[in-house]
Amino acid sequence: MRSHFLLAIAVTSCVSVFGQNTIGDPIDSANALIQQGHYAEAIATLTPIEEFNSVADRERGRAETLSGLANSDIGQLRKAEQLYEKALVTLGRDNRKNSDYASALSLLGRLRINAGDSESGERMLRKAAQIDNQLQDHAALATVYLHLVAGAIGQKHWKAARKYLGSAKTQALLAGPNAEPLSAAVDETAGWLDSVTGHNAEAESAFKDALDVYRILYGTQHQLTGWAYLLVGRSSAANGDVTTALANMHTGLAIMKSTIGARNLLYLEGELAYAKVLEQAGMHPEAEQVHTEASQSLASLYHPECLNCTVSVWGLQNP
Repeated sequence: MRSHFLLAIAVTSCVSVFGQNTIGDPIDSANALIQQGHYAEAIATLTPIEEFNSVADRERGRAETLSGLANSDIGQLRKAEQLYEKALVTLGRDNRKNSDYASALSLLGRLRINAGDSESGERMLRKAAQIDNQLQDHAALATVYLHLVAGAIGQKHWKAARKYLGSAKTQALLAGPNAEPLSAAVDETAGWLDSVTGHNAEAESAFKDALDVYRILYGTQHQLTGWAYLLVGRSSAANGDVTTALANMHTGLAIMKSTIGARNLLYLEGELAYAKVLEQAGMHPEAEQVHTEASQSLASLYHPECLNCTVSVWGLQNP
């Protein structure tokens, strides 16, 4: 099964995993760093909490969960899986029916789906959804349903994907202060589903809606805004408007380079997508150069095993 790792990053990053001001400054700081794409700094902030013997289980479990998220977002999937599993053990000592446990379970379920284990991943996500539903945590429920959409898309279960997408939309509308960023994530996911089912015009419209929300919420210097520009550009190319596509993708790459840097999984996958559109535009030497440089950078940054299990939305749109 081909994976959907990178779009899932955007879905998770749009809403803080544990909310704001929930436990201590280090946890809050790491949470914010992950949302900004500063993964190495987040991991450095969290490591002392994970290793300090006198830390309470709740705080340690949250640190392990966030460290797992940061590692998954840079392609270190085995390390992320280990951290999520540790977090579930740590958090489960107190209560397996709380929002922290559900968050770790949801993220591990997402990772399992991305790695190709749909059965295990979906089982975890449904269990997380049960907990979130009992707690009436609408933001968490929306995120779980979006991860389930990813799993359904990977298996080409279009009817199930649209059902989960509808549930995510309903929960996002009830998510209070998280409603707007979640609505953008729903739009992105809807655009993705439209893309893989051949509804390119609808996909472009949905991606534009997400971009509009991100620009309002975060301005033009944020990784989610940059990623949305790339999605809009890719959908424009699918609709035959290569000139607009290249302009939007160039803008998106510039934003991402200035916010998360050029040696980053998201940025480099964006460059690979840009190379495809350059090729579509007939700019063959430029396309080859961008593709070669991005591929070499990916190979130097990430273990080949991780590259095999982290195919982005671009690959799914072009199987």
